[in-house]
Amino acid sequence: MFDINKLAITDSAKYHVTDAKGEPQYDGETPITITIASPGTKKAARAQFKRDEARSARVIGAMGGKTSKRTEQDEIKERAEFLAEITESLDGFDFPGGAKALYATLPLRHIADGVEKFFNDGGNFSADSVSDASNMSGTQPG
Repeated sequence: MFDINKLAITDSAKYHVTDAKGEPQYDGETPITITIASPGTKKAARAQFKRDEARSARVIGAMGGKTSKRTEQDEIKERAEFLAEITESLDGFDFPGGAKALYATLPLRHIADGVEKFFNDGGNFSADSVSDASNMSGTQPG
């Protein structure tokens, strides 16, 4: 009988950081990567729940006639918080303020875009995947 557990995804994978054109970045020969918790972890489930809960509260509030005072900064902050919560480490580089600050920096938005796309493609977390930006099911960040 087939062991369905063979289809389980890994706990994390490395996203290979790219520039805005989608070119993988290196420090010499060393790839610049970000280790991301997989969608199959409690850490990612908590982060997604928190994000969904906030969105649901806003929708319920709007249905009740409550006016939203959200700004684009609120959306940037919420997205950065989510991505920082699923980020396990920045590998090969540092960023002042850490992952959350990185993802909230608009001139580096392509990195947040790439991480989000990478996270949403479960194939990047399969046991036999080559976990980098070149394995993004044909998508490019940005």
